[in-house]
Amino acid sequence: MIRNAEVLKQNISKAVRVYIIGCCLFVLVALASLWFGYYVIRYHNDKDWLLSLASAVSLTGAFLLWEMARRFRVKNILPDNYSVVEEHEYPTLFSIINEITTSLELHSIHKIYICPDATAAVFIQPQLRNIIFEPKKDLVIGLGFLTQMDDDEIRAMLYHEFGHYAQGEMNKSISVYTIGQFASSFISLIAEGAGKVEHIQLMLFTGFSLWICSRINKVYSKLAKQMEYDADDVAT
Repeated sequence: MIRNAEVLKQNISKAVRVYIIGCCLFVLVALASLWFGYYVIRYHNDKDWLLSLASAVSLTGAFLLWEMARRFRVKNILPDNYSVVEEHEYPTLFSIINEITTSLELHSIHKIYICPDATAAVFIQPQLRNIIFEPKKDLVIGLGFLTQMDDDEIRAMLYHEFGHYAQGEMNKSISVYTIGQFASSFISLIAEGAGKVEHIQLMLFTGFSLWICSRINKVYSKLAKQMEYDADDVAT
């Protein structure tokens, strides 16, 4: 089972690398389009047909670069009912968390949130740069769990959640989520501008992004099921 999970992780990593390389190639094509427009305007502005072509090509590249830059920083807005808590407010909870992170040799949690929902999860607020750089991890836990469960039950539950963290699943999930968010952010723009010349490169990039996302999601759905079993093993 563990070997199967590793194979799935490797497949996701390969798909993420393909996407990053693809993004870089699209950026290079867009820059080349701008250079082509500059070259024609600078040295061949006496040919109307070539000037019109260069203007159209440059516009497609400029539009893609502009929209990619606008969407590069993906932000995740937390629910209004998430409240940050400090150690002096829940000393026992913080003590259990420190015990677990020390036991599993993990980095400290960045922030701990309390919410009224019946939930508990280690999560990451996604940004596209976290595909490359390690993101900070946060924890949310439902207030009902803290009032209705004893320390041992809370400890077992948190061991399960930190089990995902310990096995490196968080890094895979953040890659999948951020790529999906980045790609889907272009869909409405494509629908609004379908058929416009300046959207050609953007349409091609969006099609490539969605194709990669569909491949990643298929693999990740299998990995998520396997990781749930593995996290249970950590908790026990």
